[in-house]
Amino acid sequence: MYFSHMAYIASLSSYADARDFSSYATLKALGAVRDLQEVATQNNHRDIVSLGMILELQELMANGMWQKVYETLGNTEEQLNIAGEIAVVEKNSVDHASPSQENGCHIRPTEDSNLKKVLIVHALVIGTLFYTYVGDNAKAQSRMKMLHEMLDCGALGAFGKSGIVTVGFPDSPSSFDIQVTHPRIVYALGFLVSCVAKRDPVGRKPKRRLFAQEGVLSIERELRKEVSCTLCCSIAVRNSTELNASSSCMGIRI
Repeated sequence: MYFSHMAYIASLSSYADARDFSSYATLKALGAVRDLQEVATQNNHRDIVSLGMILELQELMANGMWQKVYETLGNTEEQLNIAGEIAVVEKNSVDHASPSQENGCHIRPTEDSNLKKVLIVHALVIGTLFYTYVGDNAKAQSRMKMLHEMLDCGALGAFGKSGIVTVGFPDSPSSFDIQVTHPRIVYALGFLVSCVAKRDPVGRKPKRRLFAQEGVLSIERELRKEVSCTLCCSIAVRNSTELNASSSCMGIRI
């Protein structure tokens, strides 16, 4: 049932290619996402509800529906139980001098599923980009700091080797495999988002430049390694994963 909902959403979503944008398709996609959330809510599958909220955020961001993004982002952070943590980080936020000086380790509760950790990473990336776009530096930096802490403490492992996350359901032997963002792309995006969100473009060691340089060096090292894909993955998908990772780090796409 969830696989069918996801396939239908994917067929309608305009964020896959901005050139295919149409208001009718967007409304249909948002309606399909809400249908998924409604079914998941009825079944009390909170992770699937959260997944639907992230899909909705991606659709809203892709189409510049900023007021809706603000509202949905707040609801998503509440759903993922990170709103309070973000507020604490925002209150005590300290701007770091360089990528290597990030300190602290944000450990998620052990009961958090891999899917929830993946969704939190996505929510933090979207939140950082959104608040950077609207010019609220304090909110952007708090989300970026929490994103760094999660990635530094192994959250990337929740994405699996090839971006496949298995979702289990309470009191049921059934499971649901979801293709999420490939970890290599997430790795590159961490540097790119940080570069975009930093304010200081000038100076002896501007943070934007530091993140960009570190990102380029890191992704060059990663590209020497074989990309991990599922057995059913096509050569086109594999090549696309490598291209998206390298181009993301160069700032070509998000």
